[in-house]
Amino acid sequence: MTEIANDENAPAVPSLPRRASRSAPSSGGKAAPILLGVVAVALLAGGAGMAWRPLKFSGALDALGGEDANARKQAAQALADMKEYATPRLHTLCTSTSAPQRLKALRAVRALALTGEADFLKTVVETASAPKESPALRAEAISGLGEAAAQSPEALQPLLDLAEKGNPDALEALADLSPSKDPCLKPLLERAQKSLEGSGSPRTKAAYLRSLQGILAACLGAGESAPAAPASQVLQAGLNASLDPDPVVRAEAERLLKLPQGAKRMALAQEGLNSPDAWTRVWSEAVLREATGRGVGYDPFAPEADRRAAAERWKDAKPRS
Repeated sequence: MTEIANDENAPAVPSLPRRASRSAPSSGGKAAPILLGVVAVALLAGGAGMAWRPLKFSGALDALGGEDANARKQAAQALADMKEYATPRLHTLCTSTSAPQRLKALRAVRALALTGEADFLKTVVETASAPKESPALRAEAISGLGEAAAQSPEALQPLLDLAEKGNPDALEALADLSPSKDPCLKPLLERAQKSLEGSGSPRTKAAYLRSLQGILAACLGAGESAPAAPASQVLQAGLNASLDPDPVVRAEAERLLKLPQGAKRMALAQEGLNSPDAWTRVWSEAVLREATGRGVGYDPFAPEADRRAAAERWKDAKPRS
């Protein structure tokens, strides 16, 4: 029997197309999962932070109220890193009906130094001034007022109002308040002088004097030049307070009066010789007499023209060695 396969004269048998194996993927099948993987990586790289922000924001708010100082610091930094995202959400939380949520929001507002912004400041002032709010919430709002009061008159006035009503948190914030320039320095000095002249309670006067101590220290530390103009006003307030009947007020006044030393003390005294306040003139003459060991015939109670003439003789005064 002749084998057809080996018969060169046999007609060619056409080959049938081979069926594709179900187990063998096509080239298109291999590309699909690869493409999906690339897309997934791209989404994670560009959008994972977006997806996690609500959780990160919520966690930072919780951490700000914790006892761990390092955790609070990290939470504040996390909020700063997402400030654009956080700010509008804090606006919403500040008007929440939930006191715990508002407390969290106020902590975050302080952490981001947003208290002085108009919308937040309005909420902070209303919260600080509302007796029905929880003590914790009011204390947080008042602390925020204290931080903003050095730069914002809108924050300063309600803080001083609360302090003069005896609110302990406001008194503490006032004692730590030391604005270095207007628009807050002048109104603070005016309110302090009015309180120290007799209308304030001993606690309020003491808080004002502690604030004035910070202001005077800043004036005296401003280089080697003559003290800034507010220094003489602060000095006058301290001198008047040194005559107060309350021992705590007098003690705070004495601390203030001891701050100027050396050449700065003499410069303040020379300026005080022409003060309209008699007690300031008395102090100034005593300081110069003690520093130089001599007098020049200056009388604190003489007519103004005579006082000014005698004050000129103190201009070249040098401290005794």
